[in-house]
Parts: sequence; structure tokens; C-alpha cells
Amino acid sequence: MIFYKEIDYNGTLRQNIDSLVGSQISLKDQFRNGSSGSALFRLRETKLNNKLSDDTYLNLRCNFEKRTNGLILRINQNQKLMNIAIDFDSIIKIMLFKKEVVSPRFFSPMRLLLKLGMSIRYARYFSGHRSYYIVEPLDLIIKTSEGIMRLDSNGYNFYNTFNYFSKAGLKEKIEVIE
Repeated sequence: MIFYKEIDYNGTLRQNIDSLVGSQISLKDQFRNGSSGSALFRLRETKLNNKLSDDTYLNLRCNFEKRTNGLILRINQNQKLMNIAIDFDSIIKIMLFKKEVVSPRFFSPMRLLLKLGMSIRYARYFSGHRSYYIVEPLDLIIKTSEGIMRLDSNGYNFYNTFNYFSKAGLKEKIEVIE
């Protein structure tokens, strides 16, 4: 795992990062395997190489970029870009925390669709009232051999986030906690 600023991405640092996470994914492969970019997250906590990050790096907007051999976490702090390069081999576990509250009324279309076997992912659009379906924010924890990162996002991004990491080849390392 390498932490670097976007302005420093040249010369030997660029070669080191490209050797760690690989090259960018071609446009043809992006159409076949999904986008190379992830949903938007907020950085909540980082502990890299046994050092806890200070408060200046917390609550920042960030997203992942998929590479051939790893991921790059792109962090935006007031238009100053910082990155964390993570190779796939160093990722130990990806934990996704999901919490949904489903309580449709007896005669609601959502309840009927659920009884007919439709997935909650699609039946939630027929809830009719906000209190019938509530989703909590998504928490994402990535444990690597060099540290840990905790991020959060909108709860509706759960399926997109799960598919993003699955298509990156990390399906066996994903753990969903409900």
C-alpha cells in the first residue's frame, strides 16, 4: 500500500505504483466488466502502517479506481488529490455492513410483490410511503496487511458496491454483515 499525492505522481513513484496496482483498465474491458470507478464514499478512519490518520484526512470525499492488479483510493481534499494504492494480494477482507427495515402495510403493492417472490431491491420502488422501507448508511471496512480503512456511503449503494468489488475479483474476500 502506497500513500501519495497526485502532484507527486511521476518518475520512479509512478513506476512503483504502476508495478504495484497495474495499468489502467481498457475501455473495452470496462464495457465487459463494469466501470473502473466506484460510487462516492466518505473516509471515516484510516490506520496505515500502525499510524492512525489525523482529523484533516477524515470526512473527505473519495472513490475507488479499479486497476488490473489493484485499487487506487482517490481522496479529494479541497481540490488537492491524494491517493492510496492497494494491490489485490494485500487485501485480507472487505466487510460491507447493510441494514434495511422493511415494513410494508398489508395491502400495499410492495407487500404483494414481496409475496410473489420479487427481490427487495426492486420491490422497494413500490413502497408508496417512506416508512415502509428504510435503509441505513452503508459502512465499508477494508482490512489489508498494512492497515485498515473505514468508509461510508449512501445505503442505496450497497448492491453497486458489492458488484464493484465482485467484478474486481475480490468476491471471496467480501463479507456482508446485516
